[in-house]
This record gives sequence, structure tokens and C-alpha cells, in this order.
Amino acid sequence: MLKILNITLNTLVFIIIFNQLITLSRFAYIYNFHYDYGNKLKDVCTRENVEYETNRYQLNNNIKNIEINNYNHHIILILSIIFTITISIIFTFIFYNEFCNMDKNFMFYNLKCKLYILFTLLMTFCILIYPILLIIFKVFNLKYNNVISLFNHNINKKNLYIISSIFGGLIIFKLIIIYYNYNIPDFAKEKQNKNTRYIELFYFIFYLFIYIGTIYL
Repeated sequence: MLKILNITLNTLVFIIIFNQLITLSRFAYIYNFHYDYGNKLKDVCTRENVEYETNRYQLNNNIKNIEINNYNHHIILILSIIFTITISIIFTFIFYNEFCNMDKNFMFYNLKCKLYILFTLLMTFCILIYPILLIIFKVFNLKYNNVISLFNHNINKKNLYIISSIFGGLIIFKLIIIYYNYNIPDFAKEKQNKNTRYIELFYFIFYLFIYIGTIYL
């Protein structure tokens, strides 16, 4: 599943970058063409040039040919939404595997473990649904978009501090778990390769930054 999502993610990134390169290349070519055309007219009519024979007028007169159309914006919006949802699903899988990953029936765990599992499942659900809610609130311009978003015109410091504290605490918690060789969610000591677990934690942190970047709406 993760392999398919990663392929989808890489494909979307390639399409977005390729689309932007084409759009910007077209914009630069048309802009320079009309700018240079205005300069040529001004050079030809050295002594008696009018407003028409300037680069400024030529650019303004052809502004509709130069500007990037809404159709391209709609494509980018759709791709960005798919990209965000894909990142959300990937990070949800990574989070679950890193902090829960039950290997037996829920009923076989003790009360402490059950509470921990319920907390991580709640976190997993929030990680999955939060970007989707942001998209819905943003696209439909709903009332509480500025309340739930981490970023608006200015950074929403309160929400950002909450998210940073939660994930910072989880990373510290995971470092302690690795150091003392605990296996979660049953918190039993189990000898494991620490280097592998540190690599997995680094992988989690890497995708955490990507996840936060995708919700910069």
C-alpha cells in the first residue's frame, strides 16, 4: 500500500513541477517577446516615438496573452488536493506503524496499553482527517478556516505551538522507548536493533516536516 502511495506521490510531484516549468517558460517567452518588441519600436523611432512604441505599452496591451489563465490554476489546485491527501495517508500509516502497530487482538492488552492504543488511534485519525478538513474549509471558504488552520496570512501561533508540542513530545517519547528497548504498544522489554529503530524514527520526522508543509494552505 505504501509503495503504491509513494509512486502516486512521486508522479504527482513530477506532474506539478513539469506543469509549472511549461507555464513559467511560456510566460517568460511571451513577456520577453513583447518587451523586446517595444524596445525595437522605440529604437527605430528614436526621436519621435509615442506611447505605443514602448515596451511598457506592449506589455500592457498584451496582458491577456501573458497572464497565467485560471484553467492552469484549477489543475494545480486539483493536483495539490490529491497530493495533500496522499501525504496525509502515507504519514498516517507511518505514524501508526511507529507508535502503535498492534500485533494481537485489542482485548488481550491490559488497561494501560488499551488507553495508549486508543490515544494513538485517535491521533492517527486526526492526522488523516485534519488536512482533508483544511481543504474543505479552504475551498468552500467556511467560517472557521482561520481558526483550525496552522497558517493564514500570518502564522497561527497558538495552533502551531499545540502541534509542535504534541509531535515534539511524541518524538521524545519514542527516543526513550528506543533507549530502554521497549516494544509498543504492550511496553514489554524486547531486544531490537537500535540503529534500525533510529532510522525509522528519522523517516517519521522526515515525513512529519513534509506533512506540516502540505498543510501550509
